[in-house]
Amino acid sequence: AALELEPIWERASVRGLLMGRIGQALSVDPWASHSAGLFEECGKAVMFRHATERYKPLIAEAKNDEELLLLEHQKFGVSHDTLGAALCESWGVAPPAVDSVRYHVIVNSTLELPMHVAKRELCAISALAHALMTDPDTLDDIARKVAPQAELDPTQALRGARQVQEQIEMAVERAKTD
Repeated sequence: AALELEPIWERASVRGLLMGRIGQALSVDPWASHSAGLFEECGKAVMFRHATERYKPLIAEAKNDEELLLLEHQKFGVSHDTLGAALCESWGVAPPAVDSVRYHVIVNSTLELPMHVAKRELCAISALAHALMTDPDTLDDIARKVAPQAELDPTQALRGARQVQEQIEMAVERAKTD
C-alpha cells in the first residue's frame, strides 16, 4: 500500500471495466480487453516497488505518461509500458492484451496503432477508454481515427463506447439515490 499507487489502482479498475464492456459491445474478447485495461499501468507499480525512493520523484515530476516514459528510461533503462508488457507475457496474458499494455502510451499520445501488431482491436479500445477517462469530448474524433486502423467500424466503435459510458453514468446515478 502506498499513497502514490492509489491513482494507478483506481484508473486500473475503471479502465478494466470500460475496456471489458467496450470489447463486449464490439464483439472483441471482453476478458482480454478487461485484462489489458487492468494491467496497462502495472509496470509503474513494479518500478515503484523495486526502487521506491528513485521512482517517487519520477511520478511526481512527470506531467503525463509520455514524459514519464522518458524519465523512466533515463533512470532505469526501461519504461513501465515495456516492463508491464513483459510481466503480462510472463503471466500468460493474451498476446493482444500484452500488445495493448506495451503500446498504450504511444497509442494515446499519437492515435496511431502499431502496424506490426496482428490484432490491433485492443489498442483501439484502450484509446477509446482513455478518451472516456480523460476527455470524453474527444471520443468522436478518437473513434474516427483509431477504429479504422483496427478494422473496426468507427460508428460501431463510437456507439459501443457511448453505450458503455451511458451504462456507467446510469449506475453511478442509481448508486447516489440508493
